[in-house]
Amino acid sequence: MHGEEDVRRLLKTKNVMGPKQVHGNRAIVVRAPSWRKEEADAVFTDVPGLTLVVSFADCQGLVLFEPKKRVIGVIHAGWRMVAVNIIVPVFQALKDEWRVMPQDVFIALGPSLCTTCAGFSDPIREVPALRAFVRGKCIDLRAALEHQLGESGVPKERVERMEGCTRCEPERYWTYRGGDREAVREGYTNGLAVKLEGKVVSSEGDIHPLLPAANGSHDSLAEKAG
Repeated sequence: MHGEEDVRRLLKTKNVMGPKQVHGNRAIVVRAPSWRKEEADAVFTDVPGLTLVVSFADCQGLVLFEPKKRVIGVIHAGWRMVAVNIIVPVFQALKDEWRVMPQDVFIALGPSLCTTCAGFSDPIREVPALRAFVRGKCIDLRAALEHQLGESGVPKERVERMEGCTRCEPERYWTYRGGDREAVREGYTNGLAVKLEGKVVSSEGDIHPLLPAANGSHDSLAEKAG
């Protein structure tokens, strides 16, 4: 995907919210469309029809869904966010706004760097918080994040990962480490999107009925495209 108009075209909607990702640990609640204005790496909503989008090009992307209170979210988790445990502010935001607890959610993770492709010059010195997940010159970032989800209280059976490594499959995914550095800097990335079905409040304020759904719907924008 490449920019707001491309995302709107792919998702066939103008009701899109994509945060300005800053490789931090800020998690926010949103209820209106916007694009790259709010600085955050995790966004959540309970508004039907508002599509949340997170972009990534080697980092881990997550989609979250709480079915009873009908809350959805997307999370961008690069190695820096894993190192500072972005999962803590994620569940603090969910608890503060909706009293949602870790055991209540379902989580899906998109393709990301495999252990072999997550190399560092000196991983123990560069990322001491993830010392337990260092494998030679590499870090098992997937295992680190899944461990943090488990430690927070998310049941293992409620976590599902999409297979695939962005760097190992450059023909399929945009990859910063695998040869697409300049393209990624220009805004070409993979993406994950999620929305609640129900009544849609458009950016113009109109309400449009949709068939009610018990579950949130999610789309992958991860396939490489121009």
